[in-house]
Amino acid sequence: MMAMSKSLVPMAAFDLSSQGPVRLRGYRTSNNTMALEMGVDYEKAEVPDRFYYADYCDVIRGRVGVNFIFGRLEPGGNRLRSQVEIAYPEDQFI
Repeated sequence: MMAMSKSLVPMAAFDLSSQGPVRLRGYRTSNNTMALEMGVDYEKAEVPDRFYYADYCDVIRGRVGVNFIFGRLEPGGNRLRSQVEIAYPEDQFI
């Protein structure tokens, strides 16, 4: 979970999943907009039927955040045959 900023004030508690691995928490910011915090307890998460095995990983600073690139290399080569990219806005990356 992310550290609470001084500009965030806890809202009335609500829990969309009280038994599962995903926890959501809402906050009201100083300008009355809402921020949503999400946390995942991987020990409670079920193993998915589908998954992605990566033998390549890179972290790149993007235009507005940080990009994580996971990929599968071609057998015996150094070119990617598939790629999954996850981007985080800089102000939400901790």
